[in-house]
Amino acid sequence: MVVDSFEHINAAPDDFVAGLLSPMSHLMGVFANRVTDILEQRRWWDRLWSIAEQHEEPVNEDDIDRLYDRVINRPSGRLVEWLLVSINARTADSKVLKTDRLRLRRVAASRTNAGLLGCGALTHNAGYTLAVDWRAGLCHLRARLDDHGFEGIALRAVLLGGAQLGYSATRAFKSQLIRSVCECRFDGQMNVVAASRLVHPLIHWEANASGSKPPVLASEVRNVFEKAPLSVLAGAAECFRKWIPHIGTSPAEAWETHLSRLFDEIWPSEIRFRHASVSEELVELCVSTGASFVQAFDQIRPYLVPLTNGVSAVYVLAQTQIPEKSPVQCLEMLWLVLGPGAIGKSTELPNVLDRIATSAPRLCVDRRLQWLEQHRAVRFE
Repeated sequence: MVVDSFEHINAAPDDFVAGLLSPMSHLMGVFANRVTDILEQRRWWDRLWSIAEQHEEPVNEDDIDRLYDRVINRPSGRLVEWLLVSINARTADSKVLKTDRLRLRRVAASRTNAGLLGCGALTHNAGYTLAVDWRAGLCHLRARLDDHGFEGIALRAVLLGGAQLGYSATRAFKSQLIRSVCECRFDGQMNVVAASRLVHPLIHWEANASGSKPPVLASEVRNVFEKAPLSVLAGAAECFRKWIPHIGTSPAEAWETHLSRLFDEIWPSEIRFRHASVSEELVELCVSTGASFVQAFDQIRPYLVPLTNGVSAVYVLAQTQIPEKSPVQCLEMLWLVLGPGAIGKSTELPNVLDRIATSAPRLCVDRRLQWLEQHRAVRFE
């Protein structure tokens, strides 16, 4: 039925087809599954793209942080997404067609409304675009990403939230990634994604002891964190915590062998970066190092400040054996983050304090433990 519809529309003028552009862009995948002739598929793509360049509606500048949402919901974006998927499926058995490379360059160079949406699709898959055709990636797409206006900011936001880049793509789009992190205006988990764009390639390179030059330098990452929002710095701490279980034979080895030095190299030391939101993630990072908790705490303690909500940090600590194995350092950390200046109380804290006191009875008379018991612990007895 889909194939018949395309055949019936084939003789229609472009102005008529323009009114059907949205459903036809949706159906390109179905059409291609029914019609295996690659030339016929590409003939239709070329025609629909030409129509899109003439008729695509502009993107509202209020959508500067949501360009990719528009990409996947507009005909132009869907057409380019389908083209990338089709190229990928085809290259499993054969080489990339030269004409497909030219299509990618056409999209990347198109200064139309359709071109912006198409570039959004290419940017979201920047690593793959670069692998398929380096000219489309380096000569055209990178120039669009360097734009100082609305278009550049919107595309860099897509780059930040897009597919993870490998070493080559990180090197190729490094300056654009750096700008995108500094411009980050996302909330919540997207800050972790933003930080990961620079932290993950560096951690991966460090953990795999590659002899080549790293895709991004530690000094460059540090400079970015000094300019980016604090929420991105908190996201970086979470990146470290998530990577620890996947490096070496244990979290302790991961920290001592790879991540401890890297943390020192990239973490800003100025006092203005010591904030409760960052401190909470750093507490969880310390706890996640396992047997290296004491070393990690000694290294991270200068960056810890009182928390505005320590419930999560105390809960994570309560799930470990740290109160028994390192009671002195455990109490020191609790005092730093839950002492005077902190906000909130915890029902998990009594259990942790009891375990500290049992492991080191001399701490029962420590004024810090007594203060925490009185002002931060909630007991149900």
